[in-house]
Amino acid sequence: MSGTTSFSLCGKEVFVFEEHHYALIPWAALRKRLRVRPRLITFDYHTDTRPAFVGFATQRDPSKWKQIAKTEVAAIDFSVDATVERAVSRLRYDEHIDAACRAGILDIAFVVATAANGQIVSNEQKALDNSSERFAEVSVNGKKRRVRLAGRPLAKPPYTYKIPSKRIVVLPRASIPEDEEYSIEGLDRAYRNAALESFFIADRIELVDSICSTAGKKTLFQRPYILDVDLDYFNTKKAIAPKDAAVFQGLIRGASIITIALESSCVASLQLPNEGLTSTFLKDELIRLIESALAPMKSPSLPASSS
Repeated sequence: MSGTTSFSLCGKEVFVFEEHHYALIPWAALRKRLRVRPRLITFDYHTDTRPAFVGFATQRDPSKWKQIAKTEVAAIDFSVDATVERAVSRLRYDEHIDAACRAGILDIAFVVATAANGQIVSNEQKALDNSSERFAEVSVNGKKRRVRLAGRPLAKPPYTYKIPSKRIVVLPRASIPEDEEYSIEGLDRAYRNAALESFFIADRIELVDSICSTAGKKTLFQRPYILDVDLDYFNTKKAIAPKDAAVFQGLIRGASIITIALESSCVASLQLPNEGLTSTFLKDELIRLIESALAPMKSPSLPASSS
């Protein structure tokens, strides 16, 4: 498997690669073994939602890139390794999730991203945004035009959702508890520090399950899923050393496979000042977390009986 290192930790398959689009290879291999398409839950700095093969296709012919890209997706057969490897050779940054969803490798991808652009919006918020009360009719050069009013009132819960047609669900940024130790300047660092904390991960899982159930789909743990981590998700040393990792470790135990993208240059450029992070350090720390989650539970030793 070119570009990919694989090994087993306590029976769990783990795949490590430098460039994230190499994830398509182990994802396809898992799909070939399963009767159903697995889900994906991915933790990343970026959302990785670029259209599959847009880079390759625009280089070939910018005027026909959509048709070229469609042909490339159609050529992927997850049961034939050569077609998947060919696809990887033609994918560029951030195109792998769309490729996997369109090729029938993934069912739905749930993206937990620091830069949560293009996030999912509830049906209630969409209805409010499109309400006639949110528009006004104005006259511009004698012509009437309909314009959206400034400001965005927020819909009230409970919320319902629809799975996007591309089957990629970008979760909105989570809320973190207010803490007096953080100044206004420190809120961004606090958010990134919370990357794997149980309160943070539990909130993300709860939202995923709400999206699924209100959209009439099985919840995350009711289907096989892949746990995917891009190491540029960790921008501080505290982010990879959570005080409470229990919920994330539950994700580890439940995953069919785990895939890890090193993305060394992004780790270097996206970390916060004075953190000194490297992809090697983050990989080693993440593997320790995985090993800790999967290690067999030891029974407490019993005191020796007296005769």
